[in-house]
Amino acid sequence: MKPRILVVSSAYTDFFIRADRLPSSGQSIVGKRYEYQPGGRGIYSAITLEQLGAECIFCARVGGDSHGARLKAFLENRGTDARFTTVDRQSQTGLIAILDESGTSARSVVYPGANRNLTPDHVEDAFTSYPDGLFTQLDIPPAPIIAAVSFANQQGVPAIFDATYTPGAAERDFPLEQLDELDVFVADENSMAIFTAITPSDQDKCMRACLALSQRISAQYIVVKMGGARGIFIYDGTYFKIIAPHETQAVDPSAVSDAFAAALAIEYIRSRDIKRACEFADIVSAIVVSRPGAISSIPKLEEVAAYIAENELGFKL
Repeated sequence: MKPRILVVSSAYTDFFIRADRLPSSGQSIVGKRYEYQPGGRGIYSAITLEQLGAECIFCARVGGDSHGARLKAFLENRGTDARFTTVDRQSQTGLIAILDESGTSARSVVYPGANRNLTPDHVEDAFTSYPDGLFTQLDIPPAPIIAAVSFANQQGVPAIFDATYTPGAAERDFPLEQLDELDVFVADENSMAIFTAITPSDQDKCMRACLALSQRISAQYIVVKMGGARGIFIYDGTYFKIIAPHETQAVDPSAVSDAFAAALAIEYIRSRDIKRACEFADIVSAIVVSRPGAISSIPKLEEVAAYIAENELGFKL
């Protein structure tokens, strides 16, 4: 049976415009082409969960405009339960404008729009779906995240919080102490540095950062995705272990962070085994980063199985 996972996160439209180079200040240049795509961390995570075998319930806020209508239609056409993706007719849908310099570098501007107006009441409504687990992300205001974790505790289902750094988000002021019990807190080096004032640049500093974070949150596991080849650091409140990363050629990192956390969430909800969940997430993220694009880079479960067999990774699905 597919696990039913409630995603409480953001919904954006990505606006890509490609050019041969980035303009200097005050300069105009001619673009090569542009396109609109569904995007944002919540959308990427929801698609990852579905591709890997979950039934996804998506709680987010979109604007009363054509972008919002297209996002809802996109989700519904994929089979996502979008009943709790509500329309804010007073706001515009969130938009990420991305200027891509022929695939070599990019600059972006994030307009949160209706994502700012997701409330605990919307989250409470979403929990009437009685999910098997919660996945929420640091891409929306604190209040709905705090409410989501609280409702997950009340319903006795696992709560996974992806606190990976989001440029422009309010994570610097996030009231971690207000969170109820978490099953898994997922972070990267940047977010750990922001939350603890310790940059986990090596094993010792990562342990110190986890100890400092443990003074602010209650979590069964803290998972830190360290940079480069340093792997995945897992802390259970007493001991730690490190999962060595699967090496691959990086092509496009657009969706890799969200795919990692979502893959970890679905496998943890299925197995309740944090080591297995991290290994699975590492395999999925290795596939994602080796492919171009964001949504198009996210693999289906059968593709993950084929990748495991081809690379003789020894991971049993």
